[in-house]
Amino acid sequence: MGVLLSLNFFRHVVPKQYQHTDMDMRQWLINHDYIGGFKKHITVKTNVGAFMTDKLDSNLIEWGVYNIPWKDDKSKTKRVLKIWLKGQKEKGWFEVVADTNFENTKFDGHYSVHFKTNTGKYGNEDTQASTKEERSILFQQLANAIPEGASVSTWGSVSKGGIYGLDRLARENGWVRSAYRRNVTSKETGEEIKIPVFIKPL
Repeated sequence: MGVLLSLNFFRHVVPKQYQHTDMDMRQWLINHDYIGGFKKHITVKTNVGAFMTDKLDSNLIEWGVYNIPWKDDKSKTKRVLKIWLKGQKEKGWFEVVADTNFENTKFDGHYSVHFKTNTGKYGNEDTQASTKEERSILFQQLANAIPEGASVSTWGSVSKGGIYGLDRLARENGWVRSAYRRNVTSKETGEEIKIPVFIKPL
């Protein structure tokens, strides 16, 4: 016996930039294996990903938004928000990237997070160690900076600490694990691994 569900049933998992039409919503759900159908590319309605800097607490942190060149092609840039403890940039930073398609530099509706701090045992060796409490501030502020409805994961070569950070960010903020996965490289083994993509609820 079949069950007919309204698209509104799935609205909380579909990123806002794909909610302009029912057709876009349906195609996003197909592409991410929520419903059956033929997968194809969706043209996103904006070129630049937004960061919710109005949600950041300037009493706790400082931040900057940068257009940073791609590693493999300096003529192309990606938009990055970096946040760090107020007056303590030497303790490293967290960052979120508005992912763009390398071929056409269009924002693809996804964000990547990166954790550039040092626990004293693990992390960025070029920074001073931070405390668990200080990193908790950065985790919460990073979550605040990401728009509701966004898809969030990471890219590139990822350590176990990076995977833990992504999972913690999602777990502590009640984000939804989507059916989609990203292929990245393990820093520890050099092998290709799959990591989850989370959705920040509306």
